[in-house]
Amino acid sequence: MELKLNQFYSFSSSITGFHLNELKETGLGKCYLNVILKNEPSFVYEIAKFNQGNCNLIYDKYKNTINKIIMLWYTGCWYKSKNDFYVVNEKSYINGLMWKALDTHTLGANAQGYGYWSKSPVTNEEEL
Repeated sequence: MELKLNQFYSFSSSITGFHLNELKETGLGKCYLNVILKNEPSFVYEIAKFNQGNCNLIYDKYKNTINKIIMLWYTGCWYKSKNDFYVVNEKSYINGLMWKALDTHTLGANAQGYGYWSKSPVTNEEEL
């Protein structure tokens, strides 16, 4: 059974509490689906079953994986374990659902761009 991107968005909407269109607006569905394929390949089949009405059984059996997917959408990070995670990419951090849920701007991603804090500040002499 092949999982279609719309099925993944529908599944993600049901576990994150965000509307399907809000998730699509991030443009991260395909990226996140690839992260899951890489880290939890057998779970992709379960997502397709979830969309066929087996949600309680799937959640009980795959609670840890589902929680990782929730964290992926909210933080833009894939959590291998509690203290072992990585940011998927710049766009995933900037479009993490946590910022929308908190009704705030993305920390560290402003006009200067993501990661601006890692560079030395420009002084007036350097601008000349």
